[in-house]
Amino acid sequence: MRKFYQTPAKLFILTLCSFLSAGIWQDFNGKFEARVPPSYPPVTVTSVTEYTPLLGQAVKFTASKENGAAVIVIEGRSNLEEVDTLAFFCRTDTSCEMEIALADSRSITAFENIKNYLPDQTLTRQWQKAEIPLVNREININDLRKIYVQLLPAEDGEITLYLDDITLEKAEKIKPSYQIVYNFDNDTKSIYAVLPEINTRNASIALAVESQNHYGAQGKSLQCSFETRENPAEIFFPLKNPKPKKNTDLTPIKTSLALRSEYPLTLTLIPETGEDHKKLSFGEARKVRQYQITLREPTWQKLTLPLLLNGGADYYYGLRVIIPAQTSGVFYLDDLSLN
Repeated sequence: MRKFYQTPAKLFILTLCSFLSAGIWQDFNGKFEARVPPSYPPVTVTSVTEYTPLLGQAVKFTASKENGAAVIVIEGRSNLEEVDTLAFFCRTDTSCEMEIALADSRSITAFENIKNYLPDQTLTRQWQKAEIPLVNREININDLRKIYVQLLPAEDGEITLYLDDITLEKAEKIKPSYQIVYNFDNDTKSIYAVLPEINTRNASIALAVESQNHYGAQGKSLQCSFETRENPAEIFFPLKNPKPKKNTDLTPIKTSLALRSEYPLTLTLIPETGEDHKKLSFGEARKVRQYQITLREPTWQKLTLPLLLNGGADYYYGLRVIIPAQTSGVFYLDDLSLN
């Protein structure tokens, strides 16, 4: 049996008992059990609802650096015949390193740094989605029992870790084409010459293309200046080709984009299908899945959202961005894509 790496400092061990259901290992929205074994220092477990990556609750773990590094042991019993990727959202309030190891009933892999599976290549104060492949591991992935997450503090004070929506997913064997529908390098129109639709509800909203805060090495981005009143405002980005050509259009499974804000801002993103768009008007309660994205630092955040489609590309219509009521500021959006 392979032993996992242990730092000279004393370790915290936190066990989460979870159950696999429809791909969800733990979403922390209902009851969950967190236990600290006897003789180990305490770890504070808190449910949080603010600045969560998706609607619902996330969990926050807090420990003291004086007591050593922290190891969180997440337990479960998995049937991985149809999945090959472990995914979860994570962030921190402090400067720390995060490592992960996987275990079946007989052995455990060596720890490796989680930054290898994060878009920013480091654990940050912003939510990021880690996607960890389960193939070619020195364990039986059909018998995955435990996930070890080890936090190594880089400075004095508390160690904090936020986790949400731990899932087991299946990577696509054949990846679809990647198509940037809005790159904003020339104007605000999409590649299909379609403009974003704005529903201000008495808010002040101005869209402009600008070159100082672009995403990537070159190009331009969309700048949105806003001041909302008692109601939220909406910007809808049509992503579907209004005149599709038979057997040539992309069949998307995800939409991706980059967002940036100079000050903390929470936006609600809704990937809408054509049927959803026909049935809904502004202000109605939406039963489609919504994503609350909080921009906490003035850096670009790349996001990828799944599309819950009932069919092929004909069902996908666009992305709706909801700006909260009674707020003002500026945010930037770039490279709104289908993939």
